[in-house]
Amino acid sequence: MKIAKRQATATRESQLNSLEAFANLGETPEDWNRFRLKYPHFFPEKLTEWFYDYAEDWALRYEPGLKEILKPPLLYYRNRLRRVWGRNDRHGANLKLLLGFEKEVNHPDVEEGELLMSGWPYRPKGKRKLTLGILIPGQPLDDDAKTTVAGLPPGRPLVNGVTGEIHWKFGCTLQQAVYELVQQRWRAMVCAICKKFFLADKTRQVYCTPACCGVARCNRARDYWNRKGRAERDKRTAKERQQVLIKV
Repeated sequence: MKIAKRQATATRESQLNSLEAFANLGETPEDWNRFRLKYPHFFPEKLTEWFYDYAEDWALRYEPGLKEILKPPLLYYRNRLRRVWGRNDRHGANLKLLLGFEKEVNHPDVEEGELLMSGWPYRPKGKRKLTLGILIPGQPLDDDAKTTVAGLPPGRPLVNGVTGEIHWKFGCTLQQAVYELVQQRWRAMVCAICKKFFLADKTRQVYCTPACCGVARCNRARDYWNRKGRAERDKRTAKERQQVLIKV
């Protein structure tokens, strides 16, 4: 029993660590390759290759200005996670999208100025005009018939026939880790100094490392000096000079 509990805890922490790394994922293929090597099973097996290939195509084809607005699925989901992590998801739309409940999402609440990059032209069945769409493996070409916006699977319920309990089976490590994170949302913090997304160990922890904590102490000391310290020193110095003059 204890061994099983320890194993479950270790698995959960491993998933959360991979989620933390994904939230801090960079914008270059080098960053993506390092993440992929360290967490090869983070995305659904059938979609992993497609996620990274699509992102590399984005890195090669898009100009810097367009890259600020249009994102490939890899970075689109990363930014959705950042909104959830930073508690910038007031309607829960980004969380629903990450967990696979995309049919319930009001997408203007998700995007807020950022869009999913377009795909390649194709002709939907029964229509004459070409349209742009993302060719997601295992999904129909018609956007109206897809069960996902950018690739993540919807998941499914699991019913225990003995106890009657209902659990949810997520489609990949990313979704399971997001679910675990929101069960202990207090751990999702953004460092007040370097702005890194990190997992807190204590409820009052606001810095990701001792180094950032040291920077914060120096900043507080400097701010105090600018606000009060210099004036207090000048006042003390003036008083000491006055006392010397009185003695003389």
